Amino acid sequence: MKLVVQYLLVLFINVSVFASSVEATPKKVWIDTDIIFDVFGKDVDDGVALMLALNNPDIEIVGISVVHNVAHAKEVTEKILKYYAEYDIPVYLGQDDASKSYGSTSPAVEALAAALEQDSLAVLALGPATNIANLLKFYPEQTKKITDIVFCAGRTKGNVFRPKSARKNLPDYNFELDSASFQYLLEKGSLNIILAGYEAAAPIFIYKSDLKKLKERNNPGDNWVFRKLRNWHFGWRVALGVDGFIPFDVATVGAIIYPEFFTIEDQGVEINYRENDSYFLIKADKKNYLEVVDGAESKYSIRYVVETDSTYKNFIVNKLFN
Repeated sequence: MKLVVQYLLVLFINVSVFASSVEATPKKVWIDTDIIFDVFGKDVDDGVALMLALNNPDIEIVGISVVHNVAHAKEVTEKILKYYAEYDIPVYLGQDDASKSYGSTSPAVEALAAALEQDSLAVLALGPATNIANLLKFYPEQTKKITDIVFCAGRTKGNVFRPKSARKNLPDYNFELDSASFQYLLEKGSLNIILAGYEAAAPIFIYKSDLKKLKERNNPGDNWVFRKLRNWHFGWRVALGVDGFIPFDVATVGAIIYPEFFTIEDQGVEINYRENDSYFLIKADKKNYLEVVDGAESKYSIRYVVETDSTYKNFIVNKLFN
């Protein structure tokens, strides 16, 4: 009887150790971003989203690819990594002008394809779909190892992007800059696409008071980030008449790395062409819209963030700024 008890005890310990090692294995992700961050008047949300991902010990960022204005994007990404990364993360140059759409490979595409040869990855796509469309065009077999890919794009059909009492509507920037690449991804239909854009992020308003402790931390990285976020807060107040700003991409990364805060449902999606509701990017009377509809109404299937938990904003503030 004693030997049986000892055997069961050893078996239990081994199983527990194995289970712990499985739980401790980080989820491998790739980030594709059009980050700007440190240019006055340009958005900061890619940078905040990158900081959030770097702060999550349950994921491993295998690589980062940049798209659109890539020389600057690489420089600022490496600066954020210098301040906040705890391990080496390579950064690769993708398509420099996303408005020219897909059709050519790049170091970013080659690197992502090589990474997918080694492991299955989730992809956090924070910019236009250009790099991903090029990956699908030149390396279709490798894309089968993308477990999920989340984009900061899309809207419920007919919805307008106007934060609170803002004076202007906002564009669906990532989609509008290169709608052809997104059309290509949908037509191929081989990716598990999640859309988490404006509507997912709309409840996440960052106010000046949320940044107070970031300012007080008094280290070079936090001081630099505080100045950029303060400037962006000022920009929203001047341009839109809104006190605060929405860091859209934190909802996008959150849908993959903190899914417990999001309700995600199977939906359909379609690209519609009609009157322009925001001249911020497309200077034309009409433009394309990426619109989520009932799955039965569309030949394209995606998953869509339909609700963000009200506690996610405070979670982000505590995680990054406090």
